[in-house]
Amino acid sequence: SLDKVTYYMTDCILCDSISQKKYLGLNGFGEDKITVLGMGSICGVNDNLFKIKIKKSNLHTVKVGVIGRICRDKGALWLLEFVKTMPLSDKFEFHLYGELDLNQRDLFLFEKMLDDKSCYIRYHARQNSQKAIYSKLDIVLNPSFREGFSNVLAEAQASGLPVVARKIYGV
Repeated sequence: SLDKVTYYMTDCILCDSISQKKYLGLNGFGEDKITVLGMGSICGVNDNLFKIKIKKSNLHTVKVGVIGRICRDKGALWLLEFVKTMPLSDKFEFHLYGELDLNQRDLFLFEKMLDDKSCYIRYHARQNSQKAIYSKLDIVLNPSFREGFSNVLAEAQASGLPVVARKIYGV
């Protein structure tokens, strides 16, 4: 098979878990050529970065965070429409963190929505400290229509935050 030809032509095989290394070894690939990346996971969360915070009161404005690329596929425009049509009063603030990845029309709609102060949406450009972001939020929302493995949701949970996400593959 092509896999075995490739194996014999390489000096090293990288895999993402110890179980994958064992599987390859049991199927004729010598484990001496196989190196496991990191601690055995390419999608992990360093939970030492996060500290669970306990809220003492529910009397404040609930800060909902959407973290990641801001684009149509990730549900950003759906969220804008949702917030525009819902009478949220002053009980919720939606904070979007991440890089903008919008076409001209969608960018116009996004900026128009941000200008509407009654919509309770705030945009923050990409920030370096996830810990700082999570410490400001009460809940993390993932409105994405498609997702791989979401590190954001794992990081939020490691921070002790509840998460709400669509029922889609990868979540």
